[in-house]
Amino acid sequence: MSSLRVGIFSLLATGVVSVGLAALSTPANAHAACKYAPSGGAGLCVYYSPDGFNARWATAGTANHEGKFFVANEWGSGGAGEPVRNNAASAENFSINCQGEVWRFPNEAGTVIRVARAPFANASVVQNLGVLRNDNASQGWLC
Repeated sequence: MSSLRVGIFSLLATGVVSVGLAALSTPANAHAACKYAPSGGAGLCVYYSPDGFNARWATAGTANHEGKFFVANEWGSGGAGEPVRNNAASAENFSINCQGEVWRFPNEAGTVIRVARAPFANASVVQNLGVLRNDNASQGWLC
């Protein structure tokens, strides 16, 4: 059984549920810049387009999106140079310990979308932002 299938069964067996659509990525296509974010450790990326595609912005910490800009990467350049605030459509979480959070307002305030923990090392969860698509201002962690 592939690691992707093991991850899906593990996710279902533990009862982890998150809002929106989620997909697992395998180590073969893991987004290295997100996995090893600039500040070190497991990262949380936001993407300009749904399903973890096109330009992205990555951090391992908590951050406000104001003054941050999307960067082109191996998954696309659409949205590169655009501000991150109020322009994200999806997020990817590589942490196996914490849920990633994307918030409507700065300083982790307002409506939140939580991105489930990665089910195992070298995996991630990609989730579309639903009601917060193009209405995001900060991100953080729920551990």
